[in-house]
Amino acid sequence: KIYEELLKDHGFFRAHKSFLVNMEHITKYYSKGKSGELIMSNGKNIELSKNMRILFFDCLERYHI
Repeated sequence: KIYEELLKDHGFFRAHKSFLVNMEHITKYYSKGKSGELIMSNGKNIELSKNMRILFFDCLERYHI
């Protein structure tokens, strides 16, 4: 939680309770019903929780990605 607060204004987003991601390194998004999956520049797949999906799209607009 501390890191999330420190990094949220620097392009990071809490995608899931286990994952804090750098928005600049997301290469793809796949919808999985009410949740989703993010593909990162290093090839890792990160689950996007259904609770964070709307916030994710708001964050995309904010960072013009």
